[in-house]
Amino acid sequence: MCIRDRVSGDQSAKTIDYAGVMGWQSLGPKDGGDVWENPFDWGEVDWVDGELHLRSDKNFMVASRKSYDDFVLELEATVGSGNSGVFFRCRKGAKKLLGYQAEIDCSERQYSGGIFDNTGRGFLVPKPNDHKALEGFRERQGEWVNREGWNRYRVECFGSRIRVAINGRWVTDFVDEVHQEGVIGLQHHGGDGVYRFRNIRIRKL
Repeated sequence: MCIRDRVSGDQSAKTIDYAGVMGWQSLGPKDGGDVWENPFDWGEVDWVDGELHLRSDKNFMVASRKSYDDFVLELEATVGSGNSGVFFRCRKGAKKLLGYQAEIDCSERQYSGGIFDNTGRGFLVPKPNDHKALEGFRERQGEWVNREGWNRYRVECFGSRIRVAINGRWVTDFVDEVHQEGVIGLQHHGGDGVYRFRNIRIRKL
C-alpha cells in the first residue's frame, strides 16, 4: 500500500494526459433511471428540473449501476450546512458502500475535498493527527468553498492517482493503491434538508 499526498507545490505541473479518451456521459435525469439505484430500504430520490434531490432522516446514498476504474467525474452540489460525499471505486456492502469518499462538507469542520476510506482506514486526506496539514487544508476550504450555495466538484482517478478539485481549484492530489474499481455513490447523511446535485457527468479514461 502506498499513500502520498501531492497537493502541495506547483499545481500547474500536475496534469494527466487525456489524449484519445472517450467523451462525456451524462448521469443526469434523461438517463438517471438507468444509471442510479437506491440500495437502501429508506431515503427519497427525485429528479426535479434536472436536479437530483435526496431526502432522508438517516444516512443513505444512491449508487451507480455500473462500476468504474479510471474516470473523471464532475458535478455540482448544494447541501446547506450538511455533510455529504461522492463515493467512488466502492463495492456494495450490506446497506453501505465500501471504498473512497470525497467529502462534501459545508459544516464548521471544513473537510470538503478530503478523502475518507470507509473500510476502516478513516481519513486519508487530510490526516486528522497532522495539525499543520489539517490547518492548511481548512484554510483552503474557507477560500474556495461556497458554504451557502452550489459548489462544483471534480474527481479524477487514473491508476493509483486520485485528485479532487472544488470550483476549479485542486484540493487533493494523492496516490493510493487499495481500491481500483467500483461504483459511484451520492450521499445524504440524514436529517433535515434536501441535498441537491446537478450537471452530473463522467468520462472514462
